[in-house]
Amino acid sequence: WRTVVLGAAILGAVLTPSTDPLTQSLLGGAVLGLYFGGIGMVKLVGK
Repeated sequence: WRTVVLGAAILGAVLTPSTDPLTQSLLGGAVLGLYFGGIGMVKLVGK
């Protein structure tokens, strides 16, 4: 999960057109939410 957090931070920094750290953090948080939400759905459906 640490690699995913780092990857989301880098992805947020690269894909955000502005240099505002708040926007980068929000984009990284959205990516993390989708990732961990997907893991939760797989665990929920897998049972």
